[in-house]
Amino acid sequence: MLESTHKLIGFSLSAEEGEIGTVKDFYFDDQNWNIRYLVVETGNWLFGRRVLISPYAVQSVAEQEKLLRVNMTKEQVKSSPTIDTDLPVSKQLEKKLNDYYAWPYYGGAGMGYPTTGMVKVARVLKAETEEDSKADKHLRSYKHVRDYTVYNPDGYLGETVDFLVNTSDWTLPHLIIELAEPASGELLMVATHSIASIDFSTYAVSVMLSRADLAQRSADL
Repeated sequence: MLESTHKLIGFSLSAEEGEIGTVKDFYFDDQNWNIRYLVVETGNWLFGRRVLISPYAVQSVAEQEKLLRVNMTKEQVKSSPTIDTDLPVSKQLEKKLNDYYAWPYYGGAGMGYPTTGMVKVARVLKAETEEDSKADKHLRSYKHVRDYTVYNPDGYLGETVDFLVNTSDWTLPHLIIELAEPASGELLMVATHSIASIDFSTYAVSVMLSRADLAQRSADL
């Protein structure tokens, strides 16, 4: 089911024995276009500590109750590895978190090394350490990307306002753009695979579609 990512901000996470906290942000992969983590601010029971929760743990989305039900306990969250939830997050810390919860890996750290050939153990360990210490450059904050300027081959197009998320697999199939003149205020739905690049230093998104291509793509939200 497609949902507005923006509308999911503020949803509560419900564990087996009570509420964990509130969704404050989403970290997504701008290469594979899926949500990798929910950034959750815990309540007073854990002193407001922020934690990263994989959507793999989400069992259901209750839109009317503004609730995400997860298959975990509050004790699990309390005892989870303490990591800095601000970006960038190192692959080593991601691996530690995924190992703790037994979540599947999305690639990078923890995916293993070749088992064939004469590879020295020392070289493998060195490569593993260097790779794990790196941050995943494709992991991005939804809140940070929202309100970016959008350009296409014809020039300035508008501003990013939202992503649509498929809550069955937590992919991000569509970006929602608020168009500039002459269609000021009109919302446009663009497939994320048509995004050519995201420049995080200039807060800009480039799409590969001309205005003619986009003419019939107004979003019905």
